Amino acid sequence: MRHKYGRALTLQERFFAVKDDELLCCCEYVNERGEKSHILTCCCDCEALDLAVDRFITCRSVSPGTMNGIIDAVVDRCRFPMCFGTGAVKVRFDVLIPVVLVPTLWMIAAYGPWLSVFVMAFATSLVALVHSTWKRRFKTYRTKFFFSWGMTSVFCMLYVFETVIVALREILLWENLICVTLAGAILYCVYLCKTSALKYERSASSVQSAAGATRTGRKFHSVMYSGDDGEEVMKVTVEDESDDDDDGSSEINHENAESIKRFHNSNGIDSRPIKDGNPANWCDDCKRLKKLRSSHCTVCNVCVNVRDHHCIWLDCCIGEHNHRSFYFCMVLCVILGIYGSHISLTSICTPEMYNGWFLYANDCRFLYADIRFASAFVGIVYAIIGTAVVLCGVIIQSIFISQNITQQEHHRARNNHTTKCQFFAFRNSHNYGVLRNWRLFLKGQRSIADDHII
Repeated sequence: MRHKYGRALTLQERFFAVKDDELLCCCEYVNERGEKSHILTCCCDCEALDLAVDRFITCRSVSPGTMNGIIDAVVDRCRFPMCFGTGAVKVRFDVLIPVVLVPTLWMIAAYGPWLSVFVMAFATSLVALVHSTWKRRFKTYRTKFFFSWGMTSVFCMLYVFETVIVALREILLWENLICVTLAGAILYCVYLCKTSALKYERSASSVQSAAGATRTGRKFHSVMYSGDDGEEVMKVTVEDESDDDDDGSSEINHENAESIKRFHNSNGIDSRPIKDGNPANWCDDCKRLKKLRSSHCTVCNVCVNVRDHHCIWLDCCIGEHNHRSFYFCMVLCVILGIYGSHISLTSICTPEMYNGWFLYANDCRFLYADIRFASAFVGIVYAIIGTAVVLCGVIIQSIFISQNITQQEHHRARNNHTTKCQFFAFRNSHNYGVLRNWRLFLKGQRSIADDHII
């Protein structure tokens, strides 16, 4: 047994090695080295911090590895006592920071128009900075920062709406019920997206844990498939079919054979990674044959059928089983954002009727005279900005769904220079027409394996 930084563990460290069945006190925990530790020792024995301080005092540069070691130590040692026998639990800073920061910035923005502009710019810059940093350095690290930020923003908006807008008694009961119903539908779609993604992850973990046992005794061979012109175009590793072990491998082999024709007739439009000009049909991470139009997510560490992208705001992959829920979630967000912003703005501002049927806000000069109205106005502006961003996503998703193409496949089509106007892929063998593509999407049947329904 060795220390994280390479040295051998001392006798005292070996003595405090924790057994799997040992109960822990509320302030004890098992650290990243698998040893028992205590909350009170959070400032002790950090070799990375000692090394960084020593190099700083001697005016030498601190390596990125040392800084990562300090960050890992801080994340591992910041704990909250828990009385369930499992010891102290980690403080998730990526979850806690948005929960504290969003309401704080909201209240600061309500104290003046210039503060509102500054806070909106700061919040946008902060989220963009966190995203760029995560994408550049921690792309394989799964974070809940964006999911926590989004959920905190939604609940803050609902709280301000119910405590400020509804309290003015300017809106009708059915208008409030519409907003609450739309918010509940959005949360339900988020729940469906998360649960569907969780099934992928559980399936992948079970396959990986049983990979050694299930692959023992299996035989594989290579097959050359030919294109429409008779030329051999791809070599694929497939599993031998056996009479005593029917686990669906013959179906996968048949799908792989069909995918070759589809791939080369569609200018390489496929979600799978390309190796030597052909789609890879074996995933080294999941230890399994890739399904058609599937792709491996490095963040979720799982292969997803008809993978569109990894959504940081929902902290899950969007694929065949949850793409509909994701799309409807965005549509409902746009509807609620437009409708809620309209009735809220006409409630706190002086309204005026246009052509006898449309009510619009005419005078909003005195909003910042009352902190309640100012906080509501900040929420309205925040909702309008978020709605505009989501609306752009809805438009892009609608264009892709109309072509029966995913973001992964569209990105590959752009790299192959097989797109028109940057969004429309030509020679796409998955495209069956706009109406039929939408029907397949609404039925959840967008993969090549479901082509028999057409």
